[in-house]
Amino acid sequence: MNFSKNIFLPVSSYLVCAILISGCVEEEKDQTSLKLIEREVTWVKEKPVASTQKEALAQKKDTSGDIEPSATLAQRLKKGTDGSAPITDKASCIDQMIPLDKIRTEAQVRGGLWGWFEKNPDIRKYSDRGMQLDSSINKMVFALRRLCQTAKGAPMEHLAQRILRDIEERGEEKIRQELLLQGRAPADIDIWINFARASDKIKDRNIEYPDLGNLIAQASTLTHFYAELSNRKVDTNSAEDSLASAQTLLAVMKDLLENNHNVAMALQEDNGIPYESPTDM
Repeated sequence: MNFSKNIFLPVSSYLVCAILISGCVEEEKDQTSLKLIEREVTWVKEKPVASTQKEALAQKKDTSGDIEPSATLAQRLKKGTDGSAPITDKASCIDQMIPLDKIRTEAQVRGGLWGWFEKNPDIRKYSDRGMQLDSSINKMVFALRRLCQTAKGAPMEHLAQRILRDIEERGEEKIRQELLLQGRAPADIDIWINFARASDKIKDRNIEYPDLGNLIAQASTLTHFYAELSNRKVDTNSAEDSLASAQTLLAVMKDLLENNHNVAMALQEDNGIPYESPTDM
């Protein structure tokens, strides 16, 4: 009996230890053999999402050098349409802008040049050029219409009149302090005062109507070509020529908007109008 007991105890102890050791080894084996699935390399990891418009544009492939404009077409687009009636006053100036605005609007109802690029697979990758052209034609028409209306002086808006009157009565520094005490931001105060002073400078300006006539004659050439291009059929054979035409139109319009003194001035005046006045806040 004692002999059996003596045999049983070591054997049972050995079995218990063996089980425990086996469990420990198995647990260790499971831990060491566990391998996590590697995380998939994603676009976000390789190419961070742009958080600003500037970063987005920087990430986009620059295709501006992919299209060569046509020098011959550029010369034609810079010339005014022949046979235009002379512009002698505000009314005749505005009258000549009405058909150009109608042509522009009709083309954009069809989708404009952005829509033209998008619906043609052979040129679709350059559709950003279409958006720029749509924007440029809108700016050109607006600027010329404003020049027609303000060639002989731009009436001052009520906000500009009030700010200038307050400055004349109490001084600019006093006005700034009053607006700061009201909680107005310094940047907004600068915008209001600069707008008022700029409005004062152009209230008596004098732009000659024949000069506007020359501008509108060129705008007529550009607008008609814009509409013509929006209707042009594009296939593989004509894609290169169509792209060159669009790039040339964009270059000529950009030059007009940025380098013609009167057009650039009209656009700057529009951008200088405050979105809100002290009484709006």
